[in-house]
Amino acid sequence: MPLPQSGDHLVSPRIGYQHHGLFLGDHQVIHYRGVSAGERSGQVAITSLAEFCQRQGYHVQHHGMRAYNREESIDRAYSRLGEAHYSTLLNNCEHFVRWCIDGFHYSKQINQLIATGWVAHQAIRAVTHPSTASPPLTLSGLATRTVLNPPATTAVAAAASSLLSTTAAPITLSLVATYGLYRAWRWFRD
Repeated sequence: MPLPQSGDHLVSPRIGYQHHGLFLGDHQVIHYRGVSAGERSGQVAITSLAEFCQRQGYHVQHHGMRAYNREESIDRAYSRLGEAHYSTLLNNCEHFVRWCIDGFHYSKQINQLIATGWVAHQAIRAVTHPSTASPPLTLSGLATRTVLNPPATTAVAAAASSLLSTTAAPITLSLVATYGLYRAWRWFRD
């Protein structure tokens, strides 16, 4: 695999999540260290590419439109070197790299975690309070949906609601809850 370019957004897979860093060149990556780093966990640090990957490999996350060019992104990363304000939900490694490149905090992983929790919540509501569950998605209702109830998620909730209305409801609910807890545990543990 060829080396990435300086200023590239690197993503390394882990079990249950992905780790993000900004490539500095010369086999160096700046990123938030995970809790497994001991005394220095939760700090923005420079490590080797090998240490960043932890034998899991990596891929480059391309940004079609960058707010900051590669050199500016690296300067922004250096400005936060040593920072120890890690928060899984509000200031994680993906937030850090996207801030360096795009200028704002954003984490796709956290948004997916929130969406999963919302679907699980809708499934639980469908079982415990069938009369208050979200109505099925219709074309006429599509234009009036709010951001909190996006069409794709509503369709999933409707499917979950229909599945949960069968005799398999207790088993399905247990599986959804167990999977959600497993994903959350893996995310918070690492």
